[in-house]
Amino acid sequence: MNRIVLRRILGDERGLSLVEMMVAGIAMMLISSMLLTWAVIAMNADRAHQERLETMDELRLAKADIAKQVRNADGILASSTSTKLLIWHDADGNDFPQSAEVTVWEIVGTELVTYPLADPDSAHIISGHLTSGSAFVVIYEAATAVGVNAAFEADIDGTGSSPPFSIVLEATIRNA
Repeated sequence: MNRIVLRRILGDERGLSLVEMMVAGIAMMLISSMLLTWAVIAMNADRAHQERLETMDELRLAKADIAKQVRNADGILASSTSTKLLIWHDADGNDFPQSAEVTVWEIVGTELVTYPLADPDSAHIISGHLTSGSAFVVIYEAATAVGVNAAFEADIDGTGSSPPFSIVLEATIRNA
């Protein structure tokens, strides 16, 4: 009785032919490769977006740290380039800058680094995506450094294909 019911349901169908199986397999491979390509593109875009956000956060934190150091500084020392900022905090109260009292912020190639002047080997890399548009500009009043302007321009992928972004800082010494 089961055979009769199955024959009525299936009719003369005996299964799938080899050609039908191959067509189905090729169709599944094409669909899988398209989905895989889309997934890889989406992951790369997400990674680039994450790098951009991390770089923006690094530079915002650096901006806040530099502004705080400048506001509380006893002086900004002259530098020969626009890629270096020297901030002096008179720790011993003798009104004379010593290397242990000076913090250096420097743009080295594409990196923003900070270190104490007394120990340049302890440099801490803050960000590694800066472009040539990044610089420090010391503000002078009556031949005395009273503040700093800084512009950090970053290019995440290094190719210039994504638009760079800028973070600008303006800070003055509180007692100046």
